[in-house]
Amino acid sequence: MHAYNTRTLCHIIEVIEMLQNQVSLKEYKNRLDEALNKSTFDPKLRQILEDSKQWACTIKQIRTHYKEFANNYFNEHKPFQKTESFGDHLEIYLDLLSHCIYAGDETLLSQWGVTYPYENKCPQFDSPRKYLEAFKLWRDAPDILTKRNINPDDVNPYLDYLIHQFEHI
Repeated sequence: MHAYNTRTLCHIIEVIEMLQNQVSLKEYKNRLDEALNKSTFDPKLRQILEDSKQWACTIKQIRTHYKEFANNYFNEHKPFQKTESFGDHLEIYLDLLSHCIYAGDETLLSQWGVTYPYENKCPQFDSPRKYLEAFKLWRDAPDILTKRNINPDDVNPYLDYLIHQFEHI
């Protein structure tokens, strides 16, 4: 039920970081070509990244497209089904946290990790304490995140947001 594998997400964040660092157009195109050749992206995502090679999009536009793509994925593949396990749910939350890093805000986490489960009576709101404990563990034991190629410094603001939301359920 994951939108992307870790390698794909790493390639995407590398592209966004290159844009933020304002590398030369030639270097950017070369690195993007390498990333596109190494990964099998969804055709829609591939097109978004190809468009960025022509500098038609700003960082904000790329992030907007990224959020739209991820949002569409979650719209089609509703997360947090009752048949999924607690571990499956934690994987979804890790994915959502990764999406927040790449998108640059907590919109996807808020919509799909808090609002959607609450409005659809998903299992995490039957016993939010165990989810809250897992989120705090991720924040307090950053090696769990680094093993998934998630930089704890990048994700902590989103984890704090998630913890705050679950503390007030």
